[in-house]
Amino acid sequence: STANSDASPINLQYTGGHWRVVNNDLGPWPVGNVAAAKAAGVTGNGDDVKILGNHIHNIAGTAALENHGIYSDTLSLNWEVGYNWIHDITGGSLVQFNDSHGGAATYPMPHGGIWPGFIGIRVHHNWLENAAKYGLNIGDPGAQTGTVELQAWNNVIMGTQLPPVRMKSTATSMNITFAYNTIYNAMTTFSGSGNAYFRNEDSGDGPTRVIRVYNNLLAVGPSTTSGTVWFFDYSGHSTGWTFGSNLYWDAGRGMAVITSDSARVAADPKFTNASLSDFSIRVGSPAIDKATQAVSFGLPDDFMQIARPKGALNDIGAFEFAP
Repeated sequence: STANSDASPINLQYTGGHWRVVNNDLGPWPVGNVAAAKAAGVTGNGDDVKILGNHIHNIAGTAALENHGIYSDTLSLNWEVGYNWIHDITGGSLVQFNDSHGGAATYPMPHGGIWPGFIGIRVHHNWLENAAKYGLNIGDPGAQTGTVELQAWNNVIMGTQLPPVRMKSTATSMNITFAYNTIYNAMTTFSGSGNAYFRNEDSGDGPTRVIRVYNNLLAVGPSTTSGTVWFFDYSGHSTGWTFGSNLYWDAGRGMAVITSDSARVAADPKFTNASLSDFSIRVGSPAIDKATQAVSFGLPDDFMQIARPKGALNDIGAFEFAP
């Protein structure tokens, strides 16, 4: 079939119940003869949704780039997105949470109560590769109140044309943690809004807005566009962002480090074989035992489900060193 407007392989509707989307092969999904394709491999909304172990790929789109890998819309909460392989999303972003109706803290939910915003969002153990836009995108620029509560860990993100992590939110409360992810060879085209591995485009001021970037392994690659920085503050409202114990590898480009990250490591991570997309780390990697920034959630394993046995002294990035 093809992607007509708002059409997708799997489209979840809120009143349908607690959805489970597990172990599906979704794609390729070409574009139909429409002016706009606004959906995803999996799209929709709802409470207590689990999208696990899927292969989502080759989702095409129009010039508007609004057809994504996974797209979670207004009225979504308690979503778990884990163990998916999402790649070659030429129609938009790899994973996107977007309050397109500006309904946070105002829209009624079908079973009663008011939708608080994107809370209970868990994104982990995903391989996210090649997108026309972003890797992980959080957007609710119409919200006048509401909450974003999200944790993202043990993900690999690479080959995004725009920032691998982008936020454009006006929620008044944010409790967000990006931790133990590996990002490589991303930000591959020039962006007029700032070339960066992390980009904030709207509200991000503390103390009610807290965005933590901890223990991530960030490395440029041969396709990373010139002028890329680690973090770009587009809005001028980013005092709520904190960086801690990340590894930054600029491959000799002279990129400025994030000085507020006092426990940072700036060195070659010694990937096993980045050219073959093997981002495990070798003996002597400076990432070993350097993830000293504590996170508020349990982290029993790494991307390969290898145990992280060291307590506070885990290894930076999505992969624990395994001799």
